[in-house]
Amino acid sequence: YQSIQVDKANPNILSELHKQAVEIVSKSIGSLEVNNHRHDIKLFLISPDHQPPNLKLITRSTDITPTCFIEIIIWRPGQE
Repeated sequence: YQSIQVDKANPNILSELHKQAVEIVSKSIGSLEVNNHRHDIKLFLISPDHQPPNLKLITRSTDITPTCFIEIIIWRPGQE
């Protein structure tokens, strides 16, 4: 788990979140070979109320809320 602060007013917030996710993954799993991070790493908002679905794919800056929890999901290309 890692806590980060982001400026939701930043028009590039989704790119910044992906950049942070890549840095976290790179530090945690040094042997991960990722050619195109944007296709191999997806960010999901964890639902705080635990109502299905628990994970929601983050596609817009409005998906992000104060003190939200984000899960980083990684998979190999062609494994979708």
